[in-house]
Amino acid sequence: MHAYDVLQVVIRQGNKQWNLNEEEYELRIDNNESWEIAAAWNGDLNHELPVDLAVEVRSIDTESKWLVQESVNVDEVF
Repeated sequence: MHAYDVLQVVIRQGNKQWNLNEEEYELRIDNNESWEIAAAWNGDLNHELPVDLAVEVRSIDTESKWLVQESVNVDEVF
């Protein structure tokens, strides 16, 4: 398993986009195929609609790559 640095996290819903800073999210990686993001941020997000999620990552020996998942359902909103 590679160690990755997260360069940025972007959430998009409709025509709105939010770029989260490091203090606003926690990246949880289960394995190379499964990961989740927990965000603590106050965006104008409709939690009943899906979002597109993009994470830019870089490992020590590679250029940056984007991990993108479209139409992600928001699990919980506190």
